[in-house]
Amino acid sequence: MTGSPDPNVSRLNDFLTAAKGESAPLAGQKGKPLHPFSIRLTQEERERLEGEAKGKPLGVYSRSTGRRSPRP
Repeated sequence: MTGSPDPNVSRLNDFLTAAKGESAPLAGQKGKPLHPFSIRLTQEERERLEGEAKGKPLGVYSRSTGRRSPRP
């Protein structure tokens, strides 16, 4: 016997997806375009970050640390 999917299961899946931060824009709505993010660093700050990154690109390193600014 086949029937329509249980609406409670659909809601649960929607909730779990949203809880993971993976929700898509609502139907008919387009998400805001993502724009590049730039930051100005002094030469000293850049050198410090490059040393901490140990060869990784600075964008990759900064996203992996979750920090908002360089370490003092």
